[in-house]
Parts: sequence; structure tokens; C-alpha cells
Amino acid sequence: MSQPAAHQDSAPPYVASRYAVLGALWFFQLVNYLDRTAMAFAGPAVMKALAIGPEQFGIILSSFAIGYVIAQLPGGVLSDRWGARAVLMTAPLFWALFTGLLGAASTVLGFVIVRVCFGAAEGVSNGACFKVIGDLFHANDRARASALWFTSYAIGPAVAGPIIGLCLATAGWRATFVLLAVPALLAAAINARIMPRHQPRIEDTSPEPGSAKERTPLVAILRMPSLWVLAVTFFAYNFGYWGFLGWMPTYLASAHHLNLKAMGLLGGLPYVCGVAGLLIMGWLGGGVWARRKAHVVAVCFVLAAAALFIAFAANTLVMTMLGLSGAGFFIYGGLSLMSTVMLEVAPPHARATFMSAISTAGHLGSIIAPAAIGYLVGSSGSFAGGFALMIAGLFVSGVCMLVMASSTRDAVGHHRERQPT
Repeated sequence: MSQPAAHQDSAPPYVASRYAVLGALWFFQLVNYLDRTAMAFAGPAVMKALAIGPEQFGIILSSFAIGYVIAQLPGGVLSDRWGARAVLMTAPLFWALFTGLLGAASTVLGFVIVRVCFGAAEGVSNGACFKVIGDLFHANDRARASALWFTSYAIGPAVAGPIIGLCLATAGWRATFVLLAVPALLAAAINARIMPRHQPRIEDTSPEPGSAKERTPLVAILRMPSLWVLAVTFFAYNFGYWGFLGWMPTYLASAHHLNLKAMGLLGGLPYVCGVAGLLIMGWLGGGVWARRKAHVVAVCFVLAAAALFIAFAANTLVMTMLGLSGAGFFIYGGLSLMSTVMLEVAPPHARATFMSAISTAGHLGSIIAPAAIGYLVGSSGSFAGGFALMIAGLFVSGVCMLVMASSTRDAVGHHRERQPT
């Protein structure tokens, strides 16, 4: 019997459950970002309690990324070899442990040690998440599926602002970290229940010449030119993204003299705009801009850099919030499309390893950026150098995406994956 031509009819039989899996991934990532951004919102209270300055707090922020980077590649290899489910149900248990331990830390060294361990616990699951998206969704569907998933990246900080601001004002920062262990335990339980034990895979029917086959050796993956272009793109992007994520709340508090409650409320607005950016760009990237995703990403990152400049140059809180909200829209709007481009050039049998290799190199930027911004702010007494670093990173990432577009015919998948026949 011949296969129906319609797209929806050619989908595999597990199509009815893949959005339940996507929902589980969404909650998993929401808790992930809720936990990791808690330190940014607790920053002023922690600095006051420990009597430390921006330089030392920047080191605390960066220490998370050290563990996160170290765990990327091992987590990707394990996910490709043993499946994503085991990783995705185990990792949140360690999030809960180390998030709770942050509430007991009393020195800079203690914070650094726990944050490194916490970063490793979160980093090990990164490749597994991308593997699930790549294996369950066709190329034509990934932009929108990724956009829906990535809304958790923005909603997490948006929710964190009001919640953590209220907790800090009423219970203190130590109790706040202990309470945040509870959602992580819930995420582990949901993944254990919903993630498939034997995950089906949508195969590539027209792979690029020379693409890796099943059980692709790590050396072969590391020799792919596209991996290194994307790694540089992600490295530069993380200067803007992690600088924004880690320092935006502290900048609002110091530059505009906001209290904790006001900082929490206003600090969530750019992430609300980030959700809008994800949904709009994801929808367009799966439709009218499907063949120009890399170009769209480049434009998003350049516009995000311009918005950050407006935020810093503004003389009023209203203009600052407009600039930060615009930056949130484009920083997050380009994120899901960038990950879709990565998935479309990844070897289909080694998606987690490929994505983890990019993430390993790319997240070196997330190690450097918060500490570098802290140093620039502390040594100069101004956020000018920090904003310049974030702006430069976003601009460079935009240029790299243009290089990627020209070298891979926009990496859109019209020369890659087709619907199964």
C-alpha cells in the first residue's frame, strides 16, 4: 500500500504522544532556568550578606558555567549511547540537591564549589533535550517545536523574578534556594513517567555527502567544519545571553535604585518579551522564513545588540526597560532558530553528541562573560564595559550566522531531511 502524500498522514504512529513529551521537556527546562537564574535575582542580597563586590559575585555566577561546560560532552555521548530518558530523569535529582545546598553556603568558595556541581548536573542533560527534539520532530516541524520548548528559557526567568523577589523579601535568600529544590524533584518524576523508554527516530532520507552514520565516532564529528562555525557562533552569543541573564537584574537595581520587589517585577518583563520573540520567530521560521533561518538569526542578534545599546544609553527607567525588553525579544527570538539550524546539520545518529560538542565550546563564553562583566563593572564603577562586551558578542554571532548561511545554503534542511516515504 502506498503512503499518503499529506504531511500529517505521513507522520509516524507516535505523533499523538510527542507533544506530551515536548510538554515534559518544557517543564524540565522551566525548572532548569528557574534554578539557574535564582542566583542572578538573589545577587544583591547575597553580595550584602557576604560583604563582597561585583568582581567576586561575577566569579560565583561564572562558576556555574564551569560545571555546565565540563558535563556537556559526556552527557551527549551517554544520551546517544544509552538514550535520553535515563539522563532526563536522573539529572533533576542532582539539581534539587545542589540548589538546596546553595542555601547553606556561607563563603565565596562554598558558593563556587556548589555552583560548579550544580552546573554539571544541569549540563549533562543538555544534549539529551536536543536529541529528543531532533528524534521526534521532522525538520519542517522543528522550528516551531523548538520555539515552544524554548519559551521555558524565557518564562523561567520571567517567573523567577516575581517569585524570587517575593521570597527574598519575605523569607530571605537561604530559604529561597531550599524551596527551589521542590520543582526539580517534580521534573524528575514527570520525566520518569512520560519520556519514552525506546525513543523512535525520524531518519534523514537525504543526508549530506560524507555525513556521519550510526555510532559516529567523536573524532569524525569534531572534524565537521559546520560544527566549528556554530561553536564560534554560540560562544559569541553567550557573551550577550549570559551577560543579560546574569547581570540585568543587578543593573536595574544599581542603576535605577530599585528595591528587591520592584526589581523582581520589572526584571521579568524582558523575559515576557523573550517568549513573544520565541513564538513569533519560531512560527515564521517554520513557515515563510523556513529557507532563510540563518539569515533571520543573524538579524535577530544584530537587533538585540542595538537594543542593549539603547538600554544602556537611556536616561530614564522607561527607556531602559524598552531597550532591555527589545533585547529579550531578539536574544530569545534567534535562539530557537539557531538551535534548529544546528539540528539540521547534525548527524542524525549522533545529534546529542554533535549538539553537546557545540555547547561545550560555546559555553566557554558563559564562563567568561559574567566574570568579565563583573571585573569591568568593579574596576570602572560603570556598566559601560559590560554592555560593550555583550553587544560585541551578539554582533559577532550574527556575522558568524551569515557565514553559516552562505556555506551551507542557509542550512534550512531543504537539501537535508524530507518526509518519510
